[in-house]
Amino acid sequence: MQAIGGKIANLNSMLGGMPLLCDPRENAYMFFRYGHNNILTDLRVCLEGFGEIRHSHTLPSLCKATLPVIASAHLSTRMTIQCHDLNGEPCKVGGDPITVMIASAGGGVVHHQLVDRENGSYDVTFTPPTANTYSVEVKIFDRHIQGSPFECRVSEHINPVNVYSGGDVGLSRPVNIVKGRDGKYYVLDTGNDRIAVMTEDFEHKDNILLPDSARQGVTGMALSPSSTLICTNWRTREILELDFTGKIVHRFTHDLFNCPCSIAVNGKGEIFVADSGAGLIFSFTSTGKYIRKITGSSGHRLDILQAISCFESEDIVLADNVIKIYEGSGRLKRQVGGGAGSKTAPAKDDIYQSVVLDAPNDLLLASKTEKRRNVLEVWRYSTATLQFVIDSAEWKLRRPAGMVLDGDGVHVLVCDVGVGSNPGAVLKFRYA
Repeated sequence: MQAIGGKIANLNSMLGGMPLLCDPRENAYMFFRYGHNNILTDLRVCLEGFGEIRHSHTLPSLCKATLPVIASAHLSTRMTIQCHDLNGEPCKVGGDPITVMIASAGGGVVHHQLVDRENGSYDVTFTPPTANTYSVEVKIFDRHIQGSPFECRVSEHINPVNVYSGGDVGLSRPVNIVKGRDGKYYVLDTGNDRIAVMTEDFEHKDNILLPDSARQGVTGMALSPSSTLICTNWRTREILELDFTGKIVHRFTHDLFNCPCSIAVNGKGEIFVADSGAGLIFSFTSTGKYIRKITGSSGHRLDILQAISCFESEDIVLADNVIKIYEGSGRLKRQVGGGAGSKTAPAKDDIYQSVVLDAPNDLLLASKTEKRRNVLEVWRYSTATLQFVIDSAEWKLRRPAGMVLDGDGVHVLVCDVGVGSNPGAVLKFRYA
């Protein structure tokens, strides 16, 4: 009986715990707590920094655009758009939805870049690929601005933007030019036995007189890493190093010299002398110690030695009827222009006079005299393909010689030696 009583008591205990088994183990309740920290302030700051809602009072029919009367093919052309509000006042802020479409007469679309200057004006730049008449359509809110679509005439000619004639004396056979680290240009005026100094604004500043022994024989000039002028005198067969006052810092000669006509200096200060009489290129240390010579194929003399220059890569560039690029060791690396790489031989009367490299833009510029014209050629350096020619239609080049880049990636300065009664000059051209 006691056993039966114990089991009944145990069963009653288990029946008493049944409600607990039916009770949920989780509560269907949650809440969002806020205001206990700075999260609301931080969220407001983030939303304000992300953007804002703006409106525009711009009236498209009152907005204006300015374009050059005549642009040049291959050169960047800029159009400026000025927005006006409904009262005719210039807008002070940007952000308007401007759309531009530029197309040639044949329907070809030209790529452009639109820059919001955030002051109510906008710049549109494009590069016309060929001489043609282009239609420029400008819309705001999908409505034409005043005068749109515009007509832009593009010429094949590229003319100088500035000319330097040498001050009161004038230039007589200016054959070379360099740009100093002071921003001034130094023009080797061989006929006047001087180096004319001009400012970036093409104003005559000063003269550096060459030594009395020059006798119109100084035809080559280069800027050294130490900011001195290294010159060649073919008459005395000397190399002269001058400071900017005309004082001779150093001079040397060599028995191998016959007619040293051109000179270049690389970043290490190594001097390269092109000798048209010997048909060779000689290299020297900055102190005048002979290093080596550079010859033509199979050790033969170089036929034409018109000018020599050095690139930042330490390559040596020789201008004759083709452009020859040598490694610093003297090995011929490649040739550009004059039919190089083709079966067509370079024309006898076509001679390159000078070469400069715009490495950041991958452009090689070369002045060239031909039988019927004198031009500047612009090449894509990496592919050795001719991009276009600067013909200077309004100022005929008589004999383009030394060149120097302005350094802005847009302009190049060229010495025009002149012929006969035509005086020499320095001309500034756009090439990009």
